[in-house]
Amino acid sequence: MESLLAYTHAHLQFNAEYQQRHLVSRLEFRNLNDQQQQVINEIRNAYHKMLERIILHGVKESIFNPTKIKEKSIIIIAMLNELPNLKYQEPQPSFEHVITLTQEMILGSLT
Repeated sequence: MESLLAYTHAHLQFNAEYQQRHLVSRLEFRNLNDQQQQVINEIRNAYHKMLERIILHGVKESIFNPTKIKEKSIIIIAMLNELPNLKYQEPQPSFEHVITLTQEMILGSLT
């Protein structure tokens, strides 16, 4: 479970710190050349496989429910990718609060 929490925190932290790069890699993807698209796809596949390994380890340790792992991991990554782009109404929650809520939601979907 600690690995999943660390993964979630690192993913959100990176996307928040490098929001412009993250947006370009997603929104301008089709305008990139084949080599650039391949690099981005390899990175996406790597962090998706990492998440799946973390979840499978949790299943093996009887921490997580083994149902629909692939689907859940895709949805989790989609959620993690979008969170840094959300605009909040005032008062805006702290970044740490958003991370904690996100982690709770992810853990709830896997247990």
